[in-house]
Amino acid sequence: MTARPVVLVTGGADGIGRGLVEVLADRGWKVIVNDIDADKTANVAAAVNGLPLVADNTEDAAKLIEDAVKSAGRLDGLVNNPGASSGQRLNRLNPRKSTAPLISTSGQ
Repeated sequence: MTARPVVLVTGGADGIGRGLVEVLADRGWKVIVNDIDADKTANVAAAVNGLPLVADNTEDAAKLIEDAVKSAGRLDGLVNNPGASSGQRLNRLNPRKSTAPLISTSGQ
């Protein structure tokens, strides 16, 4: 019997990230759920028999990957799901004003 593949899902405790966690777990992946909210992260990980990893991946992405490998023994996939929102309905966004914080991922 081969070990299940392991995937790290950032922003996995809520919204689209949580949906991705659930689908991947249903398809046989061992999911490492990463988010900044400890309670939500633990709850989602427990619901899919996954592993919680509470960390802010904007601070040190290399350490996040290192911690994921340490927790599961391996890492076969990464879903880099940004857990950001403007708080507005998508059909009401002004792209020139509202999306700049969502698009900028380089920290600049």
